Amino acid sequence: FIIAIFIFKQKGGCHQFRMTAALFFFLRKQTKLSYKDQRELDELPGEIESIESDIAALQAAIAAPDFYTQDAELVQRKLQELGETEQRLDERMERWSELETLRDSFLK
Repeated sequence: FIIAIFIFKQKGGCHQFRMTAALFFFLRKQTKLSYKDQRELDELPGEIESIESDIAALQAAIAAPDFYTQDAELVQRKLQELGETEQRLDERMERWSELETLRDSFLK
């Protein structure tokens, strides 16, 4: 903030002051997760559990003895849905890991 005031006095412009204040706010050290990140972190375990149950249901349907006797298009859709759901699970697990790591870095 002191730097912003100095630049404001040196340059004599309000626009420069706003830009410098915004830069200072951006560069200050973050001490905790943002509200949005904390809320996302709190919701991720439930979301991951839901995705895992979806995967289990899809795998059970695919493991059924008569699954591959169905229409080929239906089989392909189910297999594609399983792949997409597994990918979504990987993405959510990765995001959870990122948020946990970020939260732990603030505790040190």
